[in-house]
Amino acid sequence: MEQKTRMTAVKVPINALVKGEYIRDEEEFSPNYIEINNRKVSRINVIGIIVSVGVENGSSFLIDDGSAKIIVRGFENSPIPGDVKIGDIVNIIGRPREFNSERYIVPEIIKKTDQKWMQVRKLELRNFSLAEKEDIPVENIESPEGVIADQEKIIQYISKTDEGKGVEIEKVIQETAIRGCEEKIEGMLKEGDLFENLPGRVKVLD
Repeated sequence: MEQKTRMTAVKVPINALVKGEYIRDEEEFSPNYIEINNRKVSRINVIGIIVSVGVENGSSFLIDDGSAKIIVRGFENSPIPGDVKIGDIVNIIGRPREFNSERYIVPEIIKKTDQKWMQVRKLELRNFSLAEKEDIPVENIESPEGVIADQEKIIQYISKTDEGKGVEIEKVIQETAIRGCEEKIEGMLKEGDLFENLPGRVKVLD
């Protein structure tokens, strides 16, 4: 008897699960899947925060990763742990399902995590989207750990150099010599790690 191979759990944003086309595969033993960027995704890996818990014996909860929300629904062979609560950040591996036009996740693994790993996942997904849209080989995409290290280097340089009036963005780019420094600074401005106190100058948000 041929052994079934477990599908890879793909890291995706929740909005891709909600918006992607749900396909019911008619082939025997083939799993249903969501088509995301021309890829058949039948097993997923998401991180998000629990924003509500179902009243039916805690058999479901709603998770939000900042891009969208989706229900995680437990069943007899894949129950929801009794200790999950609103505000918990969880890493979920499971399978996307749809019933009566409602999209949800049937979990295989539910593991509590923290804000740091949720931020790392956001960076991972930003890079994943870039690779998909521009057909860049994945090995050429910078790792989340590398992005975070560069952000820390930028913050350290600005903190050390700032004499009260902020630091010129061009100077940060030239002196740190970080690849993609301007894009990283733009991202840090959006995230609130830095702010532009004067046109072309940035400060660290204390």
